[in-house]
Amino acid sequence: MRLTFDKKTLRPILLTFLAAWLVRLALAWAIGSFHNFDRRDMERLALALAQTGTISNMMVPGVPSAGESPGYVIVLAGIFRFFGDGALGEAVKVLACTAASSLRCALTVWIASRLQLGRTVVISTAVLSVFWIGALNTELQGDWDPPYTSVALILRCWMEFCPVERRSLGRATLRGCAWALGAYLNFSIFAVLAGFMFRDLLVYGKRDLRRFLGQSVCVAAGVLVVLSPWVIRNRITLGEWVLTRDMLGYALSVSYHDGAHWGEPFNNHPGRLIPGHENDLSLSPYPFLNVKLRPEVARLGEVEWDRQKRREVLAWIAAHPGQSFILMAQHTFFFWFPPPADFTSELPRVVAWPYAMAKWMLTLLALAGWLRLRHLAAPAAQWTAVVLLAFPLVYYLVSWSSRYRMPIEWVFVLLASVAIAGIYDRFLARTPGGPSTYRS
Repeated sequence: MRLTFDKKTLRPILLTFLAAWLVRLALAWAIGSFHNFDRRDMERLALALAQTGTISNMMVPGVPSAGESPGYVIVLAGIFRFFGDGALGEAVKVLACTAASSLRCALTVWIASRLQLGRTVVISTAVLSVFWIGALNTELQGDWDPPYTSVALILRCWMEFCPVERRSLGRATLRGCAWALGAYLNFSIFAVLAGFMFRDLLVYGKRDLRRFLGQSVCVAAGVLVVLSPWVIRNRITLGEWVLTRDMLGYALSVSYHDGAHWGEPFNNHPGRLIPGHENDLSLSPYPFLNVKLRPEVARLGEVEWDRQKRREVLAWIAAHPGQSFILMAQHTFFFWFPPPADFTSELPRVVAWPYAMAKWMLTLLALAGWLRLRHLAAPAAQWTAVVLLAFPLVYYLVSWSSRYRMPIEWVFVLLASVAIAGIYDRFLARTPGGPSTYRS
């Protein structure tokens, strides 16, 4: 389906964008985002790219890396290159990040309108989008890719409404190219593409398997063509054929070991769990924090070091299946029902716990909304189910972080709005002959 806007829907979309941006800018100013110069992984990679022309400095200063998707790194590098890495560059980064988050809000309202779910759903989506912020630092600081990834995911997922019968082999190739371009922001997007391909196999493949296989080959070809510059770069710079990114071995190794916690912040900073050692970086398994680990990474190279970590963690998982299952179950649970924010942030408990309860309520409302959507618009329910089931799969494997769910928070908002509209219909709009919230 094409990305089109009409005069009837343009006004609420623009109002949502402006309101969301004002709210996010005000919050960013209030929590000090414009003056926060902590440099996370993507920022260090971007600074290295801007200053030296090489994506490096993730684990060890000067060591080339393929540890993050390169798309947002390149965007950040452009910001740092033209505006510097001081106050002006930080301000531009925050402005761009909050604008991307606000665009996601506006596009969610656009989807609610295009799905013809009714005025109440559109209004609920607009209000909830404006005020819902699932990961404060990620959405307001611009240190990570999710605000941009969510926009790319919305645009790509919407195009999946196009029936298979209308896709030529050329269009299937362009489909693969488009998904690969989005994946440059976050390679986890490929899980959603795989989900839609599986849906196509179940729904359409039985009718015309030969057509489905031909289109699948073209999609794969489009993906490989777009990824080829990154793969060639990795071969030349790292000496390895890295198709997407490395560091899965490291991510697994900090997620599964004796004494592992379900939360990424504690696994990267285990001193937080030991009274009196909260700032002891010598306990960290992260080479950027623990300088004692850097020589080994520099000697082996990032890819081989990560491969070694993968071998070690797979051996540990095989020897501890029960503990591994419990940790994976915790990762899964907290993806859907995030913990209070006060265990890793400076939010006061009086704010952190209601914030956590609001996240749980959003998840429950989204599940209720999806059940209702099945009866109102089955194709839309199928479409949203693919996103919700496919995207989190890799994040069930690794320890929890608040930023992991943000690229698909818009689906939770959309479905929660369907549930809210259903509650409105049932309890607040029972007048005889009253207008229906939904249109088929």
